Amino acid sequence: LKLQFLYLIELYVAMHPPMCNRAALGVLLALHAASGAPPNLIVALVDDLGGYNVPWRNPEQHGARLKEFVETEGVQLERFYTYQFCSPTRCSLLSGRLPYHVNEYNPVALEDRKGGIHPDMTILPAKLKLKNYSTAMIGKGHLGARSAAFLPINRGFDHHLGFLGGGEDHNTQINGNYVDLWLNDAPAYGRNGTLNSCYLYGGDAVDQIMQHDMNAPFFMYLAYQNVHEPYEPLPEYIDPSIPSPRRAINAMMSCVADSTMNITDALKARGMWDNTLMIWSSDNGGPQYWQGNNYPLRGGKS
Repeated sequence: LKLQFLYLIELYVAMHPPMCNRAALGVLLALHAASGAPPNLIVALVDDLGGYNVPWRNPEQHGARLKEFVETEGVQLERFYTYQFCSPTRCSLLSGRLPYHVNEYNPVALEDRKGGIHPDMTILPAKLKLKNYSTAMIGKGHLGARSAAFLPINRGFDHHLGFLGGGEDHNTQINGNYVDLWLNDAPAYGRNGTLNSCYLYGGDAVDQIMQHDMNAPFFMYLAYQNVHEPYEPLPEYIDPSIPSPRRAINAMMSCVADSTMNITDALKARGMWDNTLMIWSSDNGGPQYWQGNNYPLRGGKS
């Protein structure tokens, strides 16, 4: 094995010791053996998605292509654990540290003096940059925002389009009395209010794949804002036959399902898919006090 790929294996083990297992390493080894190049890595998080809000478990949930894709090309992890709410999961994922060692606080306002990944910590994209990876972060942050040092572009990402807080309007990108939408190191002037978050972030993910320089491996962290409240589904995804209140979250998940398949289609169009490891997950259980469905589990986001 090339030293470069051995480094990637060591990095994966070091940053994810509780999750690292033979199956995960086997996938990485198989990808490398097939192509002779470091694999592309795609991590997609769906916000507040319940375990039963997916089409391969819930017959009421639309998303036939995603269901077929998961069942024929994917591996379902049936014992897979995250934190009980948002920001600690995200901080743990990118830092490789258990929440207890990085962040157990869920910042509400951007100016919160607590929470996030401390700027002194080196996170996953910065490590991958050392191995010539091109890196992109799209969508929700919730990784700390109290100074410019917390901007994703200053943490190892070459490209960033998204918001820094924990939630906002899906159509206007307004949180309270301010717009929270950033492009790299500055506000994304003129972009807010132009697209629903599912189209905005899913579309940018496809653009980044299509523009990627094939001379370098690719890492993309795509953090969908769907299906987090406020429940603002796109009209074209609403199925009136589904009873309210399940109708809204069903429509928002349907958009994510299509967006996910658009991303896999783009990877295949660029000839990248056969050398890509894609991890698709929720950041926590679904909020059963809103529209999240975690059946047959009893709990949820808390």
